[in-house]
Amino acid sequence: MYQFKDGDRLNLDMFERVYSQALSIFNYLFSEQDEIFLDTNVYHRKSNKKRINPTKVYDRFFKNKELKLKLRQETLPFVFDVEEEPEEYYTSQFYLKCKKTRFRLPFTN
Repeated sequence: MYQFKDGDRLNLDMFERVYSQALSIFNYLFSEQDEIFLDTNVYHRKSNKKRINPTKVYDRFFKNKELKLKLRQETLPFVFDVEEEPEEYYTSQFYLKCKKTRFRLPFTN
């Protein structure tokens, strides 16, 4: 596979090239005034007592802390087939609608 070389080593040249191309496409598609939806799914085992704080999912990307108040979370059933009992898992979905300029992303410099 192109992302690896010599077995398990990451091919950094290819990774940086693909990353740069993806950032160019993103910045071409979305203007500074566009609103975007960020959606992140986190998969959990119910027996794991540690819960994820919703603000930690996107916290380092907030330019303005008021975005924390707009972050929403839903708990959904687990959607993947697992060998174990599927009811032992669940999905936390975090989502946020914001303008591209209000969110600090690596590709919005």
